[in-house]
Amino acid sequence: MENLKDIVNENIIMAESLNMKKQRAIEMVESRFNECPAKWKQHTKKFIENVKENIEARDKLITELRLMIHSYIYKDEGINPVKVDFIIKEFQELDDKDALAADMYSAIMDEMI
Repeated sequence: MENLKDIVNENIIMAESLNMKKQRAIEMVESRFNECPAKWKQHTKKFIENVKENIEARDKLITELRLMIHSYIYKDEGINPVKVDFIIKEFQELDDKDALAADMYSAIMDEMI
């Protein structure tokens, strides 16, 4: 069970780090939003919304993992490996969505230039 606890902790650290990077990147985009040409604003706004939704979803999954660790340490409850695997897959899906959103945004910007 300690190995599973380590896996959960590693995923918490990685997801938090990724969320912080994405949050900083989105803050930079938002700070320059008014400089964005009018024809790009709609697409830029949608891109920002998508990434923010994924940050929020990732935060909820991080909370679930933290609760598992808390229950394991303080309530002597086992960590459900199936649930951990599901959450890890959810993290991957969010990463894939972020990558797709970035690719689509980039393609749209390339077309508009």
